[in-house]
Amino acid sequence: MSASGPGKHKSKAYNSSVAIQSDAAKYRSKYKELKKKCKEIEVENDRMHAKTLRLKRNIQRMRLERALLYEKMEAEIAAIERLGVNPDQAREQGGSSWVLSQASLPPGRQRSDHLSPDEDALLDGPDTLNGRGH
Repeated sequence: MSASGPGKHKSKAYNSSVAIQSDAAKYRSKYKELKKKCKEIEVENDRMHAKTLRLKRNIQRMRLERALLYEKMEAEIAAIERLGVNPDQAREQGGSSWVLSQASLPPGRQRSDHLSPDEDALLDGPDTLNGRGH
C-alpha cells in the first residue's frame, strides 16, 4: 500500500493542477463567449434605439401633417358654408380648388368655368386683368 499510495498521491496532485488549468480555460472560453454575446446585444440595442427615435420622429411628422390637413379641411368647410354651396356641388365642380377660388371672389359673384382667366378678370374689372390698370 505504501508503494502505491505515494504514486497515486502525486498523480492526484498532477491531475488536480491539470483540472484547474482545464477549468480556467473553460472559464476563459465562456467569458469570451459571453463578452461576444454582450457586445452583440449592445449593438442590437443601439440599432433598436435608433429605430425607435426614427419612428418617433415619423409619428411626430404625421401628427403635424394630420393637423395641417384638419386645418385645410376646416377652411374648406368654412368656405363652403360661407358660399352656401352644397358640398356635392362643390365636389362636382372640382373640389377644394373650386371652393377656395369661389371663396376669394366678392360676395354674390361666381367664377365662370367656360371663360378663360383673362375673360373672367375682365368681368371683375380692368384693375384685375394681368395685374394692370387701364
